Amino acid sequence: MNPIYFLGGRIKLNEKRAVAALKNRIADPLNISVEEAASGIYDIATSKMGDLIRSLTVEKGMIREICSICVWGRWGATRVTLWPGSAEDSNPTNGCCFFCYGVLTSDFMHTYQLGSLGRIPVDVEWFNGIFEQLENKAIDVSIRDGYKERDLDIQRFVDMRYARPV
Repeated sequence: MNPIYFLGGRIKLNEKRAVAALKNRIADPLNISVEEAASGIYDIATSKMGDLIRSLTVEKGMIREICSICVWGRWGATRVTLWPGSAEDSNPTNGCCFFCYGVLTSDFMHTYQLGSLGRIPVDVEWFNGIFEQLENKAIDVSIRDGYKERDLDIQRFVDMRYARPV
């Protein structure tokens, strides 16, 4: 971690205080070195990134054996790309080039969501009304951005959470 360019240069990291905090709050209580504590934090963060990528790909129906994944950037790219069984795993060292390539070749996507409380059983028309509002907004924005409605692929997803255990 570059203490001068921490958070993209927005904050200058006080390296001595950061090491002391890591030592006092993590390393010493676990009876490990500061380096082992930092490595553990890195492992947890990159594992979380991998879990998030899996939730956005495999759990939405993408097939690992025929999909490729290409990541860029510094933190986590080496770990996140270790996606066993995928068609290609790529960890480019020239990440800025791949970032630009990814932006230019990626699908255009907007995500619209709405949180709303309801009781089970939920009326289907209630869901349809919410989806129609969100879809109309997506269509309007996309047309304004120069896309044709016939070229849009609108997908509906519902994520339900419960107030208390069922």
